Amino acid sequence: MLDNLRQDTRRLRLIKSKPFPWYVLESLLFETGYQAVVLHRLAAWCKRHRLPVLGPAIARCNQFLTGVEIGPGAQIGPGLVSSTARASSSAASPASAATPSSSTR
Repeated sequence: MLDNLRQDTRRLRLIKSKPFPWYVLESLLFETGYQAVVLHRLAAWCKRHRLPVLGPAIARCNQFLTGVEIGPGAQIGPGLVSSTARASSSAASPASAATPSSSTR
């Protein structure tokens, strides 16, 4: 987990202009993409170490705080940086796209 977080932080350094401690602190506090990746890595670590409730609970908190749903069983490689994490809730889901609206009848 720490190696992947280290790679994520190195990758973040490429797009940030501030010096070391500040870009990490700024990203942890204000960027939902980086927050989502960090929380996912923590949830995945809990799942791998058989902490049955903690992994899904952290994943649910991740979804609530950042708007990103990443299951604790998902495998994400090192160096991931998501710049646009919060998705619009008005996006059409496959279920809503398949049902015809009343205006097309």
